[in-house]
Amino acid sequence: MHHGGAGTTGASLRSGIPTLIKPWFGDQHFWALRVTKLGAGMKVASLRADDIAEALRKATTNTVMIEKAARIGERIRQESGVDTAVQAIHFNLVRAATDRVTLKKEDNKKRTETSSFPALSTLPSLPGITVPVTCRSSA
Repeated sequence: MHHGGAGTTGASLRSGIPTLIKPWFGDQHFWALRVTKLGAGMKVASLRADDIAEALRKATTNTVMIEKAARIGERIRQESGVDTAVQAIHFNLVRAATDRVTLKKEDNKKRTETSSFPALSTLPSLPGITVPVTCRSSA
């Protein structure tokens, strides 16, 4: 069980076991809800002993949660996060340096594509887990 910061959440999902989050502020609430929606863990309602005990019981006995956490962990461990981050940074730096008129023309050509960043459209799918990964360009 942890606070639900982005880094801690990423590390716990990477482990492949259900993660329990008791958020305090900021993006921690987002990550708690996201993990709950993915089915790979859950948001803990409070720090009361009965809420913690119930969350621990679910995380250790709910086979669907355990299986989803394992699949997500496996998927994350297969990623090359540094390479993907470098691609995203490079893509956005080049795009930011591009003349707006040229950029508008390029965007109009890509209007029918679901993503202008290839890594987003090439993520493998997981049975029973829906992760929205497509984006549309606004032209």
